[in-house]
Amino acid sequence: MSTKAVRTDEASRLRALRRLAILDTPRDPRFDRIAQLAKAACATQMAVVSLVDEHRQWFKAAEGLTDTETPREDAFCAHALGSAATLWIEDARLDPRFAENRMVVGDPFIRFYAGAPIRLSSGYIVGTVCVIDGAPRAYDAKIDEILTALAGLAADEMEAHASRATIDAFVDNAPISLVMTDLDLRILRVSQTWSGLYGKAADEVTGATLDEVFPGLAQGWGSLFRRVLAGASERGISRSDLTSLGANRWFKWSAAPWRDAVGRIAGLLIASQDVTELEHARENAERASQAKSDFLANMSHEIRTPMNGVLGVVSALARTPLSPDQSAMVSLIERSGQALNTLLSDVLDVSRMEAGQLSLTPGPFDLALLLDDVAGLFAPLAKEKALDLTVTRLPQPTWVMGDSVRLRQILSNLLTNGLKFTDKGGVDVKAVGPDASGRLHFVVRDTGIGFTPVEAKLLFDRFHQVDASATRRFGGAGLGLAISRALARMMDGDLTAVGSPGDGSSFTLQVTMAPTAPLAPPAAAARETPCVRVLLAEDNLVNQQVVRLILEQVGADLTVVENGQEALEAFQADSFDLVLMDMQMPVMDGLAAVRAIRAFEAEQRRPRTPIKTLSANALAEHHRAALAAGADDHVAKPITAESLIKAVVSIFDDERT
Repeated sequence: MSTKAVRTDEASRLRALRRLAILDTPRDPRFDRIAQLAKAACATQMAVVSLVDEHRQWFKAAEGLTDTETPREDAFCAHALGSAATLWIEDARLDPRFAENRMVVGDPFIRFYAGAPIRLSSGYIVGTVCVIDGAPRAYDAKIDEILTALAGLAADEMEAHASRATIDAFVDNAPISLVMTDLDLRILRVSQTWSGLYGKAADEVTGATLDEVFPGLAQGWGSLFRRVLAGASERGISRSDLTSLGANRWFKWSAAPWRDAVGRIAGLLIASQDVTELEHARENAERASQAKSDFLANMSHEIRTPMNGVLGVVSALARTPLSPDQSAMVSLIERSGQALNTLLSDVLDVSRMEAGQLSLTPGPFDLALLLDDVAGLFAPLAKEKALDLTVTRLPQPTWVMGDSVRLRQILSNLLTNGLKFTDKGGVDVKAVGPDASGRLHFVVRDTGIGFTPVEAKLLFDRFHQVDASATRRFGGAGLGLAISRALARMMDGDLTAVGSPGDGSSFTLQVTMAPTAPLAPPAAAARETPCVRVLLAEDNLVNQQVVRLILEQVGADLTVVENGQEALEAFQADSFDLVLMDMQMPVMDGLAAVRAIRAFEAEQRRPRTPIKTLSANALAEHHRAALAAGADDHVAKPITAESLIKAVVSIFDDERT
């Protein structure tokens, strides 16, 4: 029993009594034995384990009495609630507190009463272990000692009962399945949820091993059980056919050791929850994501195919003699097509971001040259709008290791926005760094429309633009900045912005790119491209015409076939300097044709012929698939005259190296 002082706040005492959850419960042999011991040890007619609430004295156990409760005003025990000492009444007739008590003047004619308080560990007294007799009795220290010990035992039993009741309620009402075993994997306890889930009552499985209840379980889970009994905790998601709910159910589970009172591992505690619906939802989400990716890939292919015709023809047309007006119209068509191509690429990048497939391809490049290229690309637009475009390069050598394509994409997005939203003044690009952490900084400032603090918080959200009229006035889908920030963070950096309405904006890009040694300069390309024999496999008539228009300008000898099978047959019958292979074609697709050509070369011991795939399939996986099939490079449509001629010229550079 606790040695703490007795706490007498009645409201708190009653709450402590109710927390025991013992009032009005059935008889319990443990408390019956306490009453029996008290009656026998003290040689009295009656013994009671009583509890006192606000209205009554209730008997948890009673020997020699038939009543189960009495009103509180008649209860001797109510007078024992304020002291840790045993209440000893030698003769109730001589005590003014009890002389007129109905149980003194009437049946059972109490004369002697001794009640030791049942004091909880919290200090509250909730009742007594008392003995009663019809004959007076003088104080007896031995009886007092016995009653005090039994009252302490009753307090321990009540608090243990409360703990068991709480645990029972927790286990039985837990929304998850719980099973507890000993070291031999014998089941000690299961929750009601577990019984309902597996269709096995608690009394049916208690005492049996897990393997007896589920034959063969130990064979599949034995090593995990051994790890847990050695002190590990395990968790996971698994499929089960053992439940009463049918086959192919999915469960999220955890298994941990439980320990006895001295801290030793005493068995397993396994919790599980049916997550079949969540798992099916995840699978459906994955299928939906895959369907979306497939749709975007197909749409990319279908859109890039006609776009290839537009940009390819315009690119070829731009290389012919044109009047100033014609040249301006061609330039407008080309910029419009490039804008559409950029939008398509942004949509695909967003899809990759959502799927966690946005990736970087690091390599050495000249940062100064990249900045010059980007500035040169946007110089015509700046000139057209009468805006200043200035670029400040890094003063030191600028060869770095990083993804030049993605860096170019970010800077192009920033310059596009700067020029788009600026009508007067200009755009300034400044490269700074590296700083103490090795990061390069690129600051792009403009004198455009700016943005409010509220708009600043939304700038990097997908599909957001500065104001509601932006879509109509400026165009665009609001994807560029979201993609750019994601790429910057992939480069161990960030993209931030400051600005104010009507006072321009400033975007700061930080990226981590380590300095590296410059690449050896390539051998000078020949001024005139030698006559080169090219085999083109392409089923789209417009694309055939685009390639023909471009390559005829450099004097290439072009052979055109419409599918992979015809390409293989043409390659076997003749020799070519270069093969341009579309990926999606009837009869035999491009990848199969590339593999067949490489197999034919190996079989005939012919020199390796450069093969470049030309395809509207522009995703990274398409590039990897082309290289895996044996292609030397993958050129994504839409094709420009510059990119196609570069692909042809590169085979002579390769021969020189």
